Amino acid sequence: MTGKGWRMIAGTVFMAAVVWGVSGCGLGGSANIVGGAASGETEKINVAEAADVLEATSEAATSVAEAASEPEPTGETETTDIAEPVGEPEKSEKPDPASGAEQPGGLELTDGADIRIMSFNILAARFGVSLDGRAEKAAAAIMAYRPDVVGLQEADEGWYDRLELLLGDTYEFLYKDNLQGGINLTTVIYNTETLSLVDSGVDIYTKGDSPIYRLMTWGVFETAESGRRFAVVDTHWDTNKHADYRFAQAEEMSSKVLALKEEYGCPVICTGDFNTNRLSGEFKQFLKQSRMKDAQANVENAMNGGYRSQHTICGMPDHGKTSIDHITYTDDADARFFMVILDPEVLDVSDHCPLITDFSLAEDE
Repeated sequence: MTGKGWRMIAGTVFMAAVVWGVSGCGLGGSANIVGGAASGETEKINVAEAADVLEATSEAATSVAEAASEPEPTGETETTDIAEPVGEPEKSEKPDPASGAEQPGGLELTDGADIRIMSFNILAARFGVSLDGRAEKAAAAIMAYRPDVVGLQEADEGWYDRLELLLGDTYEFLYKDNLQGGINLTTVIYNTETLSLVDSGVDIYTKGDSPIYRLMTWGVFETAESGRRFAVVDTHWDTNKHADYRFAQAEEMSSKVLALKEEYGCPVICTGDFNTNRLSGEFKQFLKQSRMKDAQANVENAMNGGYRSQHTICGMPDHGKTSIDHITYTDDADARFFMVILDPEVLDVSDHCPLITDFSLAEDE
């Protein structure tokens, strides 16, 4: 079955996950939302089973959506140093499906596009927020939108264990370590059914507050359908505490983009939590030096493109404010579609929304 066909079927997985899951913010919950009845055990997502039960559970899905629109206490989260784990973020208001934000729960690849790329900061468990429920919902979202490559940020040991179990039949991690004896919290997974891996690596920034966060994980891939190649670089720049480091990181990442483009003659796409918006000096420097564009600012065919990506966990992000998560691309990739994913269950996963962009690829040079 083609990638497009999988995406149409896999959209049912996410709806089934919503029905089987626990309504409301799932922090600390242990219900299994992907295996049928709530069992407390984690099982692999079964696309066929999800499709079979979707029709029978549509009424229940409506009830979940109505329950999700009920307001909960709101709160604000602050930027936290990575060395100091924090408690659970405060709950906030669940998005109302009638608010104007679109929540399709899975989406077919845009006409004319070759690949779909996702960027997702999944909020490390080491910050004190349980993975129970969160991991299953993250996996369900990935299966629903079926990206070819996902740039993950804050993927720690617990996330690796859960996602490998849930997605291991379809997705493979590039690196779980930083190649210098530490874990890699800024990693990449790719769809082994649609892509083959050509080359990959990890580059730690020369300036950064942590070698397990502040790095680039990259891969060069070839599509099974057309044989076209492209590269993805995933990153997580420093926080405002070390904002000066971000200029050095911008320069090093630009050099990596240009080097990959020179060596492989293919489009390069970057994903990541840059910890700064597109109006900042360091991000503008990166775009200029790497000769890239920011998808959220440039793609006309967009869904929820006016929303920022970061938010209070379980709450709705602000509209009309700029994001710190980005997907960027070189001019030999044509960005056909961009989306900030606002599905209610996805907002339970992290304090960042996942982003997706569909690209068509130029012929290899």
